[in-house]
Amino acid sequence: MAAPNLLEEMNNALVSGKQIICGKKLIKNWSSSRRDSRSFNSNCTALIYTLVDEMGNRARNSLGLAVTMIGTGMMVRADVIKQNNGWPYRSLTEDYQMTADSITKGWSSMYYSYARVYTEEAIDKKTSFKRKVRWIRGHVECKKMYQKAIRKKVFKRKTPFLKCGFCISTIPVNLFFAASVIVLNFGLVALGLNLGGADIGLRAVLWLLIAPFVVIYGSLFIFTLIILIADRRFFKIPLHEKLLVLFFHPFYSFGYLPIYIKANIASPNYFKWEETTRVPFELKSDL
Repeated sequence: MAAPNLLEEMNNALVSGKQIICGKKLIKNWSSSRRDSRSFNSNCTALIYTLVDEMGNRARNSLGLAVTMIGTGMMVRADVIKQNNGWPYRSLTEDYQMTADSITKGWSSMYYSYARVYTEEAIDKKTSFKRKVRWIRGHVECKKMYQKAIRKKVFKRKTPFLKCGFCISTIPVNLFFAASVIVLNFGLVALGLNLGGADIGLRAVLWLLIAPFVVIYGSLFIFTLIILIADRRFFKIPLHEKLLVLFFHPFYSFGYLPIYIKANIASPNYFKWEETTRVPFELKSDL
């Protein structure tokens, strides 16, 4: 579903001279008058788009970096298509592949929040799980395909150092969780030694066991709050659902661990086209 003025706004964005324009992604589920059009799962997944657009691509605009492209609501200028001899991207995440390719080929891109499209989010966990596995697997594959070429351009000073961020990606987050797991393991070892009669203060043991969870939950809570504030005009769900997302999204985020594992060990046959059950939808009368 697209906003009525999508093409007009995309045309306005061309004045910038950029070759690739990415519009703002809104959640179609929230435009429905039916309660069964959304769920806690879809409300949490919706945060991804604010994270990519308002907290990621808007900053990339100001820094002159290639934006993270999402196929929904993306416009590609004809000269890029001609240079590519069509559309050569065939990975699981072809839009993310184009993000990497735009860095290596020097194409310009921008995020334009006035061009708006509506994306439909799965309300059930099973469908959402398979989609996220495909996305993450596609991201991993694209990094393997392009990170060497991007690093080479950065080291030869043919592209800004900040564009190496594509290669860094989630490494800081991974290191944060790895450090938390290490502290937790120290706590488990200390607990075992304490039970075995070692003279280790119980308070220190409890701190080592509890601190990682408190730090992780607290960090994710603050992160969720920032996302909700950043796009508050467009989070069109009741207050009690926003509070559920705020307090329980940190726990929901832990569900990405099995998704990351599955994405890295799944066989190629796991990723095949499947018809997605459409979300029940009735447009609100005030839209």
